[in-house]
Amino acid sequence: MRIETATARDVETLVALLPHVHDIHVAAVPWAFQAPAPDAVAAAVAAWIERPTTRAFIAWEDDAALGYLLAFSQERAANPFGGARRWVLVEQIAVDPAARQKGVARALMDAAARWARELGIDRLELETWAFNARAQAAFQALGFRPMRHRFALEVRA
Repeated sequence: MRIETATARDVETLVALLPHVHDIHVAAVPWAFQAPAPDAVAAAVAAWIERPTTRAFIAWEDDAALGYLLAFSQERAANPFGGARRWVLVEQIAVDPAARQKGVARALMDAAARWARELGIDRLELETWAFNARAQAAFQALGFRPMRHRFALEVRA
């Protein structure tokens, strides 16, 4: 397996991999996610990977794409309530179901960690939806620890 940084030539590959994670969210949280038009996804992905604060990594085995990770470098200035901080946010990660449990997610996270270190950043963060216990278990197995909980209340008229 090899991990490569995605470029504009990889947009179609990223678009093809995205449903492995996005479809789960559409099914579980339809009020927050929708099935997008493929050309809209391609435009969004192309715009993301062109930003200097974004990296996308693709895991390959021969010519087969196994999964991808999309990460954004983030920065918050100091304010009266807390100090300045920088982190890399893992915005999306998806692994083809046929390639799961084979170290693909770990290799992608390692690539994101290397990028963070290149930026002088010592922290990766990510979030999951509460329904996604499988992803939470995978992330904890990779060494991530919960750092906050977010709650919602439906307010009906």
